[in-house]
Amino acid sequence: MPTIKVSILVEVDDVPVPNFPIVRRLTTQDAQPLRTTRPSNPGVFTPLPSGEIATIAVAMLQANQTLAVALNNRIDAGFTMNPNGIMVLVDTALNAVSIANATGSIAQVSALIAGT
Repeated sequence: MPTIKVSILVEVDDVPVPNFPIVRRLTTQDAQPLRTTRPSNPGVFTPLPSGEIATIAVAMLQANQTLAVALNNRIDAGFTMNPNGIMVLVDTALNAVSIANATGSIAQVSALIAGT
């Protein structure tokens, strides 16, 4: 069973922000790292592969292009992630993370999906 450790350190002008770093450890039954490409296909959301994971407890996403991101297949309530933005969700109970690329360019996507 993989244990995922996430550490978030935030500084403003090289000064640590109070109450940081935040460190979370979560043991899951499975973890699926992913490095892939997504063609431009406006309005078409594609779920990130999660294998046998039914409940997503950890979802991390980074891409070099603007992506629309939808959680739990709620494309009406999604959000936009800018190029090189980072999405980190830890200790969640999701059933899907889907992305759409409408940039006109191929997106390079790195992700980690983990859970039970």
